[in-house]
Order: sequence, then C-alpha cells, then structure tokens
Amino acid sequence: METIEKLLRGGMNVARFNFSHGTHAYHQETLDNLRAAVRNTGILCAVMLDTKGNEQMISMSYKKLAEDLKPQSTILCSDGTISSRSWGTQKALGLVRCRCENTAVLGECKNANLPESLLISPTLTDKDRIDILEWGVQQGRHYRVVVWVANLDEIIANSDAFMVARGDLGMEIPIEKIFLAQKVMIKKCNMRGSQTATQMLESMIKSPRPTRAEATDVANAVIDGARLRHLRVAKRPGYLCLAVETMAKICIERRIHWITAKFSEKSGSVVSQASSSDEEILELALKQAKAKGLCKLGDSIVMVQHCGNSAITILTVN
Repeated sequence: METIEKLLRGGMNVARFNFSHGTHAYHQETLDNLRAAVRNTGILCAVMLDTKGNEQMISMSYKKLAEDLKPQSTILCSDGTISSRSWGTQKALGLVRCRCENTAVLGECKNANLPESLLISPTLTDKDRIDILEWGVQQGRHYRVVVWVANLDEIIANSDAFMVARGDLGMEIPIEKIFLAQKVMIKKCNMRGSQTATQMLESMIKSPRPTRAEATDVANAVIDGARLRHLRVAKRPGYLCLAVETMAKICIERRIHWITAKFSEKSGSVVSQASSSDEEILELALKQAKAKGLCKLGDSIVMVQHCGNSAITILTVN
C-alpha cells in the first residue's frame, strides 16, 4: 500500500494489470490495494487490463510447434534475450531440438517468438475471454482491455489506446526498423485521437538511474506525441518509485520547454526556463490569450494538462 501511494505521488496515473501472470484473486487483491491508495492520496489512477493474448510461453503452450517450425528457424525467448535455432523436430512426439546461440538468465513464464514461422493461433484465447468477462467487466467500466492483434489500422480504429510494445516489435521486425515503426504507430494513433503508450527505462529494472539514451528516449516519445509512457517493472520497489519520478520529471521538463518555446517563438518576449511551475505557465498562457483577444475579463478558462495530480483546472480571467 505504501509503495502504491508513493507511485501515485510520483506521477503514476495508469496501473497495468498483466494477465500473462497471476490469478484473479491476486489481481483483485492488487486492485483493492490500488483503490485504497487512491482514496488515501486523493490522486486518480486508471486501470488497464492487459490480456495474455496468443503469445507463446517457454513451456511451449503452442501445441503444433513441432509441425509448424521449419529447420534452421530462429526461436527468440524472453523478448529476444535468448536466441536459439532449430535443427530438428519429432512431430509424432511434439518435440523440437534446438541450439542456444547465447548465454542469458531465463526467468519463469517468459514468452517465445518464432519470427520466421507462420503460426495458426487465435488472437483472442479462451483465457482472455475468461479474464475479460469474469474479472475485468465485473470491476466496472473504468478499464481498458489490451488484446494482441496483427492488423495495425484495425486495432487503432477500434480502440481508445494503443501500446507500442517494443519488446515484441524487436522479435517481429529487424531491430533497425523499430524506430520507424514506433513513429508510424504514434502518428496514426494521434491522427485518430487515440492514446499511445510505449515501453521506457528498461535499465531501471535493476538500476537506480536510467542511461542517458533512455532519458532522451522518453523525451523523444513525448515529442513524437506518445501521450502515455509505460514503465517496465523494476525488481526493487525503491527503483520502481524512482523510475516513475524520473519519467515524470523528464516529461514535465519537456512540456515546460515546449510551451515556453512556443510562446517565445510567437511573441519574442518569453525566455524558456526549466524551473517554470504550472502556475507560471498558466499565467503566461493567460497573458498571451488576453493579448490576442482570445478571452476577456470574466471568462471561464479550462486548463487540461497531461501530468501532475490535477488533470483539469477551471478558473476565471481577472
């Protein structure tokens, strides 16, 4: 409970429930703790139900693996951390023989990907239906369901939010093409008004500080228009809180510079200051709006922001 409250105060405003792991009872306990933390802090937090989908696990839950896998095919495990190559199958026994090409630690319930093979598997599994109908729907309407699908335009057209899962992308397409795929996805989502999330700060799973490249990565995602930033789960609660705070600081810093730079560009009288507060930015915005005749004394103004504890601020021009 204490950790969740720290995460909320640090800037977390969406909690992802990963149904690739855990039972309904486990997720319910976590949700109850989150709701209690929201009441204690007064900070709102949405909940995202992330279905398992048809991702295959290391235990090879895909029953036709030996039939569909071709000789010399690549097998990627745990988001590509481990790479293997198949060199023989025994279809009658359902066995696959492969050679591991690198050394790495393999945890429990990790995914597997076959980028060179065509798998015949349903997008929405029986487990997904149970998770959605018997757990997610029962919790109320303030939830989003993430389902793994192949058609990009189709999912964007039928969803409110979209996650750019770069770990999965790295196993489906060449690594040098990921940056372009991410930008295309974010642009298409923004054109339709969908929220976009992407994974960030991978090194903070084990480290209290991100790399400089990761910090820049967060800022670039904001610049590209990704409205949500998704953190990987840290192995230590303290690092997780630091990761949330670090990401929030980067996003706020980028927003401050973007807003002040825009006003400076138009008026030539505003200097970008990294220390600007929300109140200073709002005062600056009102000053510019009144100068351009966009509002007058007595008008009500609604300020919508993407970070901080309050999403909407209503005030009167004086």
